[in-house]
Amino acid sequence: MEKVINSIVAAFVQKEIISEEYAEWFRYSLEKRLLTVFIGIPFFIFAIFLSGIWTAVSFYFSFYFLRSRMSGYHAKSVGVCLFSSLLLEFFFLGVVNTVINELFAILIMVTVIALVLFLGPYNHPNMHLSKDEYAVCKKSTQTRSAILSFIFLIALIMGFKQIVRGITLGSAMAGSLLSVAYIFDWRNKYGRKGNQTKAETS
Repeated sequence: MEKVINSIVAAFVQKEIISEEYAEWFRYSLEKRLLTVFIGIPFFIFAIFLSGIWTAVSFYFSFYFLRSRMSGYHAKSVGVCLFSSLLLEFFFLGVVNTVINELFAILIMVTVIALVLFLGPYNHPNMHLSKDEYAVCKKSTQTRSAILSFIFLIALIMGFKQIVRGITLGSAMAGSLLSVAYIFDWRNKYGRKGNQTKAETS
């Protein structure tokens, strides 16, 4: 897949459809969309197998509705991405789904909203978002979290338990990947500083 993506990017740059300056951004966007299609199909089928159609639909929708604007951790290869996605999906739909209740769901949604407000969106290094672009993405992420929260509350009031679970767990998975991205950034940043300090003092 990487060779195909590189060929497409090179062709677009050569034909001056995009400039060299935006080549990395275009590569990242194209890769993300192809991965969404490639991984999305088994991801959705596995969700139905684990939880049923309504929970799977609301889970899938909630996850990608937030993820597409909020971003977060991305694996370095298709294989790792597929494996980690299915593993996380099994954890949330196969494990957490069996113990979740209304109070737990509300606590999870409040936590995800807090993550969105304080951390979202994640400015992936390959995106090179400017301050203005980041501000637009942040506003869009907050708007989407508000819409999702409203749908969650309506489903909760109406007693649609499967949809409540799907929205909660899909949002939780998106929030988890956002957190992981920042954890890796902080570890790399402060880990390198610590290694440099040790090298200087030795």
